[in-house]
Amino acid sequence: MLTSLLLISLASSSVDFSTSSTIEKRSVFFMSQANENGARVKALKPIAKSALEQACRRALTFPEQELLKFNLGKKLDIELPSAVSFIDASIEDYHQQKNDDWLECTGKVQIKSMEVNEAFLALKLAWFLVDNGNKQRLRDILKITLSQDQTKADSIVLIASQSPAEKGLIYLDKHLNVNDLKLTKSKVVVADMWFESGRFEDASSLLKNCKKAQCDSSKRKIEDKLDSLKREQAEDLSSYF
Repeated sequence: MLTSLLLISLASSSVDFSTSSTIEKRSVFFMSQANENGARVKALKPIAKSALEQACRRALTFPEQELLKFNLGKKLDIELPSAVSFIDASIEDYHQQKNDDWLECTGKVQIKSMEVNEAFLALKLAWFLVDNGNKQRLRDILKITLSQDQTKADSIVLIASQSPAEKGLIYLDKHLNVNDLKLTKSKVVVADMWFESGRFEDASSLLKNCKKAQCDSSKRKIEDKLDSLKREQAEDLSSYF
């Protein structure tokens, strides 16, 4: 039964998106619709064909994302915010066709691991609650995220970030292997904690290869500080000559 829910065979014919089960999402660049039979996306701004295809692939996973949110919400007895989502899945037998302004697509969506996906979704939920000043359910959520090896390191960062500064740093040094971090947010949080404690080189090294916009502000702050320290060192040396 569970397998049939997670593995959805989509017909190659045109899909009816007027059904009550159709999920619709809108972003700056796309209008996306999906149901149990397929998905379609429409560009709202000029966009590359490859980006449109990626958007259609993402839209195909909407039903599975809702299933994950439903299951986690039921387990925690809460309703997950619309802004919180996660899925790690593969798509097989992918097909697409252009229909007026829409790109329609079908395929078989298979969640790689229900437990791991649920743990990452719980982690996203935990950060959302923390960022919005709501920490009431953190203990229950962290029980889920700490139970999976793939989300344990990121959970450690969240715990450390909610501790007093010195205790948080000690907790990180004792329990965290930064190579196990999966979320960009976790890396930024660790880098910011290290920056505030004067560990500028460590912070710089952690974000060195991050190309995402989420890292930009922290990277600039760290780089500015390191440049300032270099200038100060140069000025100190000049006094000897």
